[in-house]
Amino acid sequence: MKRLKRIEVNIDALLLDPNNPRLIAKFGDEKVTPDKEIVKKQSFLLQQFDVTGKKKEGDGFFSTEDLHRGMKHTGLVPGNALVVRKLEGKNDFYVVVEGNRRISTAKHLLRKEIKDPEFDLHPNVKKSLETIRVKLIEDGEHQQERIEDILITRHGAQSQMAWKPYVDATYVLDKYLNLSVTGEEYLHPNEEPMTIETFKHENWRVVGTADRCTQTLKEVEDALKTIIAFYQIETERNNEGIRPSDYSLVKALMTNKTLMGGYFERFKDTYKLSDSSCSRLETICQFGERDSEDKILKDDKAVSRLAKLYSYTNSTEEALEKYAIRYIQQIEAGQLKLDRALALIRDREKSLLFVDLLEAHIAKRERAADGKLSYNKFTAEQADLLAYEEVRSTETLNWLEYFRS
Repeated sequence: MKRLKRIEVNIDALLLDPNNPRLIAKFGDEKVTPDKEIVKKQSFLLQQFDVTGKKKEGDGFFSTEDLHRGMKHTGLVPGNALVVRKLEGKNDFYVVVEGNRRISTAKHLLRKEIKDPEFDLHPNVKKSLETIRVKLIEDGEHQQERIEDILITRHGAQSQMAWKPYVDATYVLDKYLNLSVTGEEYLHPNEEPMTIETFKHENWRVVGTADRCTQTLKEVEDALKTIIAFYQIETERNNEGIRPSDYSLVKALMTNKTLMGGYFERFKDTYKLSDSSCSRLETICQFGERDSEDKILKDDKAVSRLAKLYSYTNSTEEALEKYAIRYIQQIEAGQLKLDRALALIRDREKSLLFVDLLEAHIAKRERAADGKLSYNKFTAEQADLLAYEEVRSTETLNWLEYFRS
């Protein structure tokens, strides 16, 4: 199956799709609109997208206020691919398969500039809205299959804006495993049937899956890495506490380069975690206690803080490394909160830095003529910090005695 062809199209040649799943679900009309009737429905379809934010979603309008605010200043910037197909019988028109909200917003903005003398688009913005780069699903026996792939990957049923990430990832995995249709250009000479049990990373499959689902290579690989971790914990380790709603948290953990550098061990070819890493993932996420206030990470945003704490385990300062390891162990045991641990390690870091500066200052003063350093050169706050320092407690006490002499 060929990759999608990139072309540039004038916005007037782009037609909103009345067969879009969101529109079908919204109006309860499952009758397919034939291509010959699509053009005359454009005015009605455009009215269904509300750029003002004043109309209610339940009234049959889809809010595009967020897009309107952004696009009137930036234009149509690159993002998720806009995908089209040719209108049957009229090769100079294209039906929007993916991107109806963005195209409707662009049309609204251009019409508003014509009707409202006080509304003026920047020339570069206007240019980006008038001529648009899209991906074309060419005619052929696989066209409808490609359309379904894109819609299912990008959107859920029942008029949802997007499928839950977990469902999206399972669909990507399915396409990856089954990318073996006879005649596709992605076929590899050494191709063998693949199941989730025999999963292995193959570049040609990643490329093919990305193209089939109009995702980037990184999006496909991140989805695969995350869903394989789910499979291990849910199936191989029989952990029934794992839920699809945990997906974003697991993804954040599995795609964090700092954490994957040692905190989690993953086999390069199979994307599977080591047994110890599986246990650690279960512990960190506490899948069986998602409603508990004691869960270690409350959301995926906390992952970056965990990664920051873990980075101290590779510190050139041996004392910081030991404390970071100890704090992580206490977090995993439920004895210490993540934010508290991060605050403690930063205090340790500041304390060590101060001690190093102080040590250098002492050496410098001892080289001076007086050979002594007066204690009153330091504030009470600095003295307290030195007293708090446990990493070099012996040296600290000796220095304090030296200052007082």
